[in-house]
Amino acid sequence: MDVVIAGIASGLLFASILISVGCFVIFQMYRNNVIWVVDLFKDTTASKVIYPIIIFLNPTMAIFGVIFGFIFIFIDSQISIKFLGSPNIIYTFVIIGFSLISFIFIYIISPKYWRSFLGILITFDAIFGWLIPILSSN
Repeated sequence: MDVVIAGIASGLLFASILISVGCFVIFQMYRNNVIWVVDLFKDTTASKVIYPIIIFLNPTMAIFGVIFGFIFIFIDSQISIKFLGSPNIIYTFVIIGFSLISFIFIYIISPKYWRSFLGILITFDAIFGWLIPILSSN
């Protein structure tokens, strides 16, 4: 049960940060006249764009948090190496690897906003790579 609660709490924390930073990035894109963002806001208001994202992200990230929690439990049952403040460094490196692959993909798609995406992915690593194991470990 600890892993489920830790996963939900961590997922909701990440969703809150992702929504906040995501709104800021969208504002930056709008201010810099990114064509698809400007076109998006010609036909609709900001609240009609942001509210569905919030409604989608909160439960989705909670579910991802629970999945990552169970992945941690599975990896921890196979091999457990405590290092760098993580109860299982193998799990943490798996999360960091996933994050690095995501960053490379995002950088190729949108190289101008890589700093914002890097901040999001570092937060992702901290929450899902360290916080979930710390909250879930016995």
